[in-house]
Amino acid sequence: MIQVLVVDDHPAMRDALSIYVRSASDMELVGGHATGQAALHRVRDDAPDVVLLDLHLPDHDGVEITRIIVDTYPRTRVLALSALTSPTTVAHAILAGATGYLSKGATAREIVAGIRRVHADRPILDSAIAPHLLVSPTASPDALHRAATRILSLVPEVPPRELETLQHLSTGLSNHEIAQAMTISEAAVKGHLSRLNRRLDARDRVQLLIRATQLGLVRPRM
Repeated sequence: MIQVLVVDDHPAMRDALSIYVRSASDMELVGGHATGQAALHRVRDDAPDVVLLDLHLPDHDGVEITRIIVDTYPRTRVLALSALTSPTTVAHAILAGATGYLSKGATAREIVAGIRRVHADRPILDSAIAPHLLVSPTASPDALHRAATRILSLVPEVPPRELETLQHLSTGLSNHEIAQAMTISEAAVKGHLSRLNRRLDARDRVQLLIRATQLGLVRPRM
């Protein structure tokens, strides 16, 4: 039996994934959790074969949770999931050690097949994201890692203070509020945003946030 742990902070999605697992005759659901911390405790205690892991959790970054699981419990495979398909987020997850990635829009059959595939240590990539990485959905591990490395090499470097500005912007703060949070002037905030627009080829705040999310520089607002 393939022992599967489901980790997703949305109850409806967690329940649906759990039902998919229970419906498979060769799988056993060992638990369902909403946070990365709870997932790490369960992996430590039960050592599941596969972790179905949402990359956007409320307490921890899913990519970092992936890295911890793979580094600490090498026999456990991670099948990453996300509602928002960002090539850079997927690339980060693959390089952190995830054996596969599927969109939350995948069917029950695709999810179950993906679990079986990663359990056999065979990579699987959602068909919607594979073209963005220029690889086959069933590419070899080496090809997948090369593609992920190539994608991340295209992400522009953003200085720490500009990245901090971007992160504040992603929470919905105004320029005045960002200035207060960073203890700088509004003019300095405008300067950061102007440079960010040039770096990310954006025209305004909305496009800047869209580009930053696509590149994995900020977490999407759920």
